[in-house]
Amino acid sequence: MRTSRLPSRQRRRPAWRWKHPLPLSHIDIAVAIVENGADITSTVETTAQTGVEMEALVGATVAALTVYDMAKAVDDSMVVGEVRLLEKTKEEV
Repeated sequence: MRTSRLPSRQRRRPAWRWKHPLPLSHIDIAVAIVENGADITSTVETTAQTGVEMEALVGATVAALTVYDMAKAVDDSMVVGEVRLLEKTKEEV
């Protein structure tokens, strides 16, 4: 599962391609094996004012697609589902 963490960090769009690049100060992807699959949590931090939740959602989605790609030969009934924002907090810098 550690393998699925790398593409999710690498596949994010480079900041120079964005109209409003975000300076990311922390990225973490956690993959936990559970009874019926895997739970993937993406944590992203920035000092920018907006948009960081999209970075976390993209990171989790790419990790899920990577797990799917690695395991599709073993289980062709897999699905990627319920990608959602769990929490967004704002702290004064």
